[in-house]
Amino acid sequence: MSTNSKNENGHDNTTNYPRHKAYQELTFTDDYMFCRIMQSEPELCRRLIELLLCRPIAKVEYIDSQHVLSIDSDIKSVRFDVYLKDEAGTVIDLEMQVSRKPELPRRSRYYQSINDIDHLGAGMEYEQLPESYVIFICLFDPFNKNLPRYEFRELCTDDTTIALDDGTYKVFINADYKQDDIPIEMRALFDYLCGKEPDSDLTRDIAESIARAKKNRKWEREYVQFIEKMMEERNIGRAEAWDESARLFAFAKETGRLDEYGQAFEDEAVRQKLLADMQEYEHRS
Repeated sequence: MSTNSKNENGHDNTTNYPRHKAYQELTFTDDYMFCRIMQSEPELCRRLIELLLCRPIAKVEYIDSQHVLSIDSDIKSVRFDVYLKDEAGTVIDLEMQVSRKPELPRRSRYYQSINDIDHLGAGMEYEQLPESYVIFICLFDPFNKNLPRYEFRELCTDDTTIALDDGTYKVFINADYKQDDIPIEMRALFDYLCGKEPDSDLTRDIAESIARAKKNRKWEREYVQFIEKMMEERNIGRAEAWDESARLFAFAKETGRLDEYGQAFEDEAVRQKLLADMQEYEHRS
């Protein structure tokens, strides 16, 4: 969506946003559809995780889907895409990651820590912490090393034969992997995630689930409401940003700092200093 407007100083406030997909256009890699399918079909979810982890899983049990964890009001909350445990009690957070984000490794660290706190109640011993996996299904190569999957666990840097054995694992799936030296089911999954037709039992079952989901009018209404709410919040945020920019311009003009105002759009440090001075100026006024 594109919104055109000019602020009081004649500057163009045009902001371009990607068009939101209609419900019938959603695919498995879209967050809403991914979460809806994975939270409503545990057997399908089990088969997917079994393939991604390369080990058998007998059953899965949902802890919650899109589970919101917040340890304290002053600490950033986390909304997991799909949150479950297997028959051994291993906790699994499954995330779909469409766009490349440089902070992804540190996000996996934060998710892991919040996961641990969620499972260690008052009076519990540390050995009661379950094994846990944070899995990101990426539509790109997250480390640019051309591997189909990257699994991390804690090892001693002085002797990599020594594992910390803290029970935590972080797995990043590279669906953009092009080579055929992986299991057929994995190859078919990667192709499907990247837009090709389903070509395995798992991907065909996912596609059929999506077809059924698109006939679910309740989910469609929820999706439309979700988009409307997000657009409302975005519009509020944009209006606040425009108001801040107008105040900053007025402050810079009044105090003879228009050169800094121009630099603020290129240099974040200059912007933050100007904002701090503006807030102090407004407080004194």
